[in-house]
Formats: sequence, structure tokens, C-alpha cells
Amino acid sequence: MSMLWQRLTSASKDAVIKAQEAAAGDGVKEVLPEHFLLGLLRNPDTTACRVLQRIGLSLFDLSQEVVKELRETRGTPVSLNDVTLSPRAKRCLDFAYDEARKRNDNYIGTEHQLLGILREGDGAVFRLLTSKGADLERVQSELDQYRAGETAAPAPSNPDHRARTCEEVRDQLVAYARGELDAERRTDVEEHLARCEGCSQELESARQVMAVTAMADDHSVVEATSALIQNAIGRHASDIHIETDRNGPHIRLRIDGVLRFYDLERTLTPDLHRALIARLKMMAKCAAAETGVTQDGRMSIKNSEGRTFDLRVSFLPHIHGEDAVIRILARGSVPIGLEELGVSPEVISQLMQLVTRPNGLVISTGPAGGGKLTLLYALISRICRPEIKILTIEASVEYELPGITQVHANERSGMTFAAALRAFMRQDPDVIMVGKQPDRETLEMTAEIAQTGHLVLSALDTRDAPSALTRLI
Repeated sequence: MSMLWQRLTSASKDAVIKAQEAAAGDGVKEVLPEHFLLGLLRNPDTTACRVLQRIGLSLFDLSQEVVKELRETRGTPVSLNDVTLSPRAKRCLDFAYDEARKRNDNYIGTEHQLLGILREGDGAVFRLLTSKGADLERVQSELDQYRAGETAAPAPSNPDHRARTCEEVRDQLVAYARGELDAERRTDVEEHLARCEGCSQELESARQVMAVTAMADDHSVVEATSALIQNAIGRHASDIHIETDRNGPHIRLRIDGVLRFYDLERTLTPDLHRALIARLKMMAKCAAAETGVTQDGRMSIKNSEGRTFDLRVSFLPHIHGEDAVIRILARGSVPIGLEELGVSPEVISQLMQLVTRPNGLVISTGPAGGGKLTLLYALISRICRPEIKILTIEASVEYELPGITQVHANERSGMTFAAALRAFMRQDPDVIMVGKQPDRETLEMTAEIAQTGHLVLSALDTRDAPSALTRLI
């Protein structure tokens, strides 16, 4: 979603926000295509609504029928922050992007969203539209005629605003911002911008994207970003924190569970800090110009030895600017063993006695980034052999281990930790690893499984081992 957001027109963004508000009001935590259509219908002064009117549909009646279709899923309203896009809604946006590309449009308009809903081709909203004659082929035909101006369109509420001109102007905004238009087309665009606030906002967004892209592509910024990541990998850091506060920007590396300040080879100015953030967003395929929303992304990088590392990046805006945290994960087998972790031979012997038992519960405790999972991975790699079956459930699979079935938790699809543990019990396992204990149900199931003839290894976020007893109680 973050990648497509910067390509949406103002009207399209407004429609998505209205769709999220509709879902939250219905008590639904996932936006459906039906909510997307409601979001489009709530602003009649858009190309999508005009196309539907050309087909002969009443926007009010259509809205009422969509609301009726959603009645069965209605529940207690939820917070807007808890609402995400369903897989079907994401497919609608992907199809909308494809429709914009097919028409050589630089931005995704409401008409592209409407086509995306029809191309998704499933659910009540699709059946409702097609039953009223608004099938994909008909909408595409009417849209093409509308944009070509072959027949008269309904007059918009604002006589100074021509929707067809808006679409044309939005397609030329990037070229206008770059100074690539001839004098006549530049004058036409400027006259339209003087009376259209929406297109003026789109122009400002386009300029921001261009400025951020230029800043992030600067050779010195590219080198500084690469050097920072490579240095962190070389120092075995688990996380990179690129932060700023009222005293200015700074960088810290989490090494052996402790954050330590890191100095770049050049002064970390506020401008360089913003450039590093923008560069990381581009590398992680996030919206580089979006600075007011949280974003998450992924990327991969190779070190000087040719080894691949997966990087998970999280961006957080706050009152002093924006922070980025990079989690560094070595792809493949566990990068270090028990000896490299600093575990003494005596403790290794005690640990091996615990993990070679047929049943029981072994808990690895410590603060975030302290190496709890790394320790469990090292233990599992020691006991892994063809005679035993090992299953793991993890928030994110950090290391891929051969001979082991590893499951990635995904709450949206129903694969919670507790659900995975229930499924594991039907898979005849010998050893189960639980990456974390997110709730009481998971904790109770973990303890129950450990008492029924299985060996369970689990990580638990605490400051020290004695604190685990309090958490367990």
C-alpha cells in the first residue's frame, strides 16, 4: 500500500480513507472492495462517479444497496488505526495501478479504482455492479468515451472545474515540474492549477517526490548508507537505529543487546539524516516522500564476503522528525554456534542435557535484541537430525534451517501462535520452538504441550531469567 499511496490522486486517497472509515464504523478490521466502492460513491464529483452516472446508475441508490450488502458483517465500531486492507482490497489497488499503466496515466485516479474493483471479480460488490450493467467492458467503454469527450457528460457541481482537464493535467504534472512542457501546454497547466486546488496539491506532491528522489540518489548518500549497513554487519550488530531528537540526529547500533553510538565518516547533519531515511525508504520499496505515517519494508544486501543478509526496516515519524530502525538477519543457517555466543563448555553441557530430554520446557529470556532466538536456533541446530521432527512458529523467520519446518505467524490470515500450536499437535512433532509468547492462550498451550510428551523451546521477553517466573504466573 505504501508504494501505491504516492501514486494516488487526491480524490483516490480520499476515497481510500473514506473506505477505511466505513470499515471502522462497521466494526470490520479489514477493508473490503465493498468499502472501496462506498468510498468512491461518497464523492460524486469524481470521474468514477460520472462514469457510473453515464451508465444510468443512481449514486445514492447504489450506496444504499452496498450498505445493505455489508449489514451482515456489521459489528461494534473499531479504531481507525486497527483497520488494514484485506487481500481482496489490495488486489483491487494492484489492478487499479495496472489500469493506470495501460492508459499511460502517471497517477491512479478514482476511475482506475473502479476498474480495479471490477477486475477483482469477486464478492457482493462485483455482482451488484454487473447486475446493473456496470460490467468491466461497459465501464471501460464509457470511460474511454468520457475521456475522449465524444458525448456530453453531466455538468459538475463546480462550473470552473472540468474533470477531463484534471485528468489531462495530472498526466502532465511531472513533465511540468521538470520544465519539459512547451510554452502553450505550460500555460494551459498553469491556468488550470490557478483554479483547481486538488491538482495544485498533486503538483506539490510530485515536486516533493522528485526532491526526495534526487536527494536519496546523491552519490555521497548512497555511499554513506552502504557503508553504515556494511559496518553494522561487520560488527555483528542486530539492529541499526537512525534517530533524531531536539539535540540533533545520531546513529546507534545494537551489539550484544546493548545500544552503542556510531559515528559516520562524515558529520551527521539534519539534511544527511533526512537523506539517509529517504535512501532507506527507496531501498525498502516504501513511499520516500511520505513522512507523516509509519512504514515498514524489506530489502536484501550482500556483505564483502558475498553473504546475503535480509533487512527489515521500520520508519516512525515523531515530533522531532523521523526515525528508522533496521533489523539485520543473516539469510541461511545460524551464523554463530554456542561457542561463538560466549557460552562456556560447562553451560553448553547443561543446556544439551536439557534439550536432549524427550519432553519439557526450555525458556530463553532476555531483552529485545539480546539474542534469545539466536540461542534457540543454535540449540536446535545441535539437536537436529533425521530421527526427530522439529516445528517452529515465529513472528518472522529470521534464520532458515535445513531439515526443520518453520512457520511464519500471520494474524491477518488466522495463523496466530495459538492456531499454529494447535495445528502442530496434529503433525506428530518431537520438538517445537515458539518464537515468542504474545498472549495468555499461547503461553497456556506451550505449557500444556510440554507436559504431554513434547520438548518445547520458547523465547520470553524479560530483563533476566528470574523475571520469567513472574511473567509465567
